Amino acid sequence: MHTSSDDEASLPTPLGPSELRRGDRALWTCPAAAAVAGRRRAGAGARWTRDGEDVVADVRATVHEDGALEIDDVHSSDAGQYRCGVQTNEGDSDNEAGWSEAVTLTVFDDPQGKN
Repeated sequence: MHTSSDDEASLPTPLGPSELRRGDRALWTCPAAAAVAGRRRAGAGARWTRDGEDVVADVRATVHEDGALEIDDVHSSDAGQYRCGVQTNEGDSDNEAGWSEAVTLTVFDDPQGKN
């Protein structure tokens, strides 16, 4: 039997590669956001990028209050390198040291995860 804590413990983090099947759910924590959570100013939050471009929240992609990024119903077009950092209320992100390691998302089209 799987509990939600079992499922959360097996979720990928921005510390290594991730391989998912099309239609799966991706969920990554943001260590940079967690590290500054206690001293975060109003309006500040996590900033996520995919292949160097900002991830835009939409019907499938959500950035949670704790900085975690969740992508429902993963598509092949979601594949790429994801990183997170902290964005201040002025719109600036902390320096490079505040960014996570990249996690590379690979999306397999077949149900067995082989292609």
